[in-house]
Amino acid sequence: MNEEIAQSTQRRVLGLLPSGGDKTRFRDTCSELSRLVADWLRNDHGLLGFYILKGDKVCSTEKSHDILAVEVSEDEFYLFDPTIWQFFAKDESILLGVADTLNDTIKLAQEKYGGSWAISEKLGIATDEEKEKWRQIIQKNIETA
Repeated sequence: MNEEIAQSTQRRVLGLLPSGGDKTRFRDTCSELSRLVADWLRNDHGLLGFYILKGDKVCSTEKSHDILAVEVSEDEFYLFDPTIWQFFAKDESILLGVADTLNDTIKLAQEKYGGSWAISEKLGIATDEEKEKWRQIIQKNIETA
């Protein structure tokens, strides 16, 4: 994976917003958007593995948050937060960092958000019905934000 893939993925995420939409409107869509990004990356680039990391009590709140760890190779993992702006409105990128191991992605998440983090699940191949359900939830939450 390279920076261009990360940037093009971010452009796709931002394309879900209405024209001129506020990036902070991605509240309450972290799980669905992480799953949708995993599906895009799987289909477009055939990467090895996709993991949802769940954080509890993030950013000194009572909130939970899901983000995406992507296994590019045995010793290269990328960490994405497609809804980063709900916590860090001024951040420029959904790519949080690159790590050597899956456990190191958890450390990156803890450094960024605080709270407690763990692997929630390894993602399989999504059905068309699942993808449509995610899109509907994302759109509904954007519209009501």
